[in-house]
Amino acid sequence: MFMITRPDITAPPIIDFVNRTEAGVAPTRSQATNERLQEASRDIGFEMRSVEGISLFVLWLLLAVATFVSEDLTSISAGLLTAKVVLGFIPATTACLIGIFVGDMLLYLAGRWLGTDFVRRAPLKWFISEADITRSAHWFDKRGLALIFITRFFPGTRLATYFTAGILGVGLLKFSLYFLMAAILWTPLLVGLSAILGGQMLEWFEVYQKYALLGLTGIVFALLILLKLIVPAFSHRGRRMLLGKWLRISRWEYWPLWLFYPPVVLYIFWKGLRHKHLAWFTATNPGMPLSGLVLESKQQILTALKPAGEVIPPFEVISKALKAEDQLSTFKQALAKQNLQYPVILKPDIGERGTRGSRHTIRRRSPGLFLSEPR
Repeated sequence: MFMITRPDITAPPIIDFVNRTEAGVAPTRSQATNERLQEASRDIGFEMRSVEGISLFVLWLLLAVATFVSEDLTSISAGLLTAKVVLGFIPATTACLIGIFVGDMLLYLAGRWLGTDFVRRAPLKWFISEADITRSAHWFDKRGLALIFITRFFPGTRLATYFTAGILGVGLLKFSLYFLMAAILWTPLLVGLSAILGGQMLEWFEVYQKYALLGLTGIVFALLILLKLIVPAFSHRGRRMLLGKWLRISRWEYWPLWLFYPPVVLYIFWKGLRHKHLAWFTATNPGMPLSGLVLESKQQILTALKPAGEVIPPFEVISKALKAEDQLSTFKQALAKQNLQYPVILKPDIGERGTRGSRHTIRRRSPGLFLSEPR
């Protein structure tokens, strides 16, 4: 009542506090002195009563809805209300549990409704390929349910996990079962500890929330090193596979397209600015379209070089339009015509590091036969 009758006295300190909070200069709990914390926790003699009837239902409903904003902080608040005997442990826990279940199921269903078509559209399709979607769905099918269970205990990981589970089509029954099992373990634990520890639980949770994701990242990183590097190093096959991975990393010709080509494009652009002509690189191989930068035909190049004589390897063309048996027949005829035996080389006519030709291109050392596919 005093706040309404004397706004000239009560309004200035409230406005000052709001302004300092918005500016980020107001002190927080972590900056408070021990004396201030003790004073804040002192009982001021205000007696809180247990709610009943319609008031109990309204408070129960408010807690359930509040989980849509912050599941864990709502659970802690429910525990504090339980500590003050305003709300019983069972109503407080069930309100949080039902609110968490409904909210996170809505996240899952939103992903399910959008489906994989959502990530096949621009701009996401520029960064996520069809193969990435397939691999993720396969990985989620094998390990996703365990991930759904684990993320319940790590704030900051749930939204992305549950939404992705819906997009990738994880089974509704499996998702709800694993998710509910984790929520049944986590929610009563958080509410109960908050009821026992009171305000101290809020301080501890702030620290936990701050470092939980970092700790999980560290654990995952350590497990990856253990499983991918240390364990394989104890077997001959594992050491050979590690060597192969190292060669793919250390040799640029094995790098993926998204890593290999951006520096090349920037270098070409920079050199073009220096030479005052963005097409300067076409002077390198004037006999090839675009100077052999892209879309060059191996068949056309070798045909143009035939006057050089025996230094140019003989080659035959196998049409990609032929049926598989006709391609095999043409291949055998080429071997007989050139009087060659295995091994031979098969490559796409326009390959671009394998992106335009057959995924099963065979490459072997050859005495001189070159078989290619036209575009």
